Amino acid sequence: MSKKFLIGTGFGYSKVNFWAFIATGVIFLLNGFLLMYNNILSPIGLIIGVFTFIGGIFYFLYSYILFSNRSKWAPRITIDDNYLELKSKILQSATRVLWSQISSIAFSPYKIAFDLGDTVKSFEYETTSELSIEIKETIREMANTKGIDVIGG
Repeated sequence: MSKKFLIGTGFGYSKVNFWAFIATGVIFLLNGFLLMYNNILSPIGLIIGVFTFIGGIFYFLYSYILFSNRSKWAPRITIDDNYLELKSKILQSATRVLWSQISSIAFSPYKIAFDLGDTVKSFEYETTSELSIEIKETIREMANTKGIDVIGG
């Protein structure tokens, strides 16, 4: 079993965010193209068109980077049979913790602490309360199948 949770950037992840940024990108791209093509208010229209077109590309990339399941940069929590992969920020690398290394898990509000025997690895994240509950329930189910103690939640 492998399950991926996109946690967004603190304002809560939803499919609406993905499609809203895609739609905004399309509108900016079309508006920028029309301003450049029609050359209204020459040369200011051309300059505004170029910046609007670049803004559309930015919105497209932003929606893919933050809200796509295929993005390697999206903040996420991946729960697999062999490991947990945790990533809370775009420019931060993902942390992978093997289930075999974990002796216990402690849940706090928007925080998960893994006792790895000699060290404790903590992971803080920001998302909606509903998604946080779903993440913790899934981790608890997997931990119970592996015989790992779970504290809190």
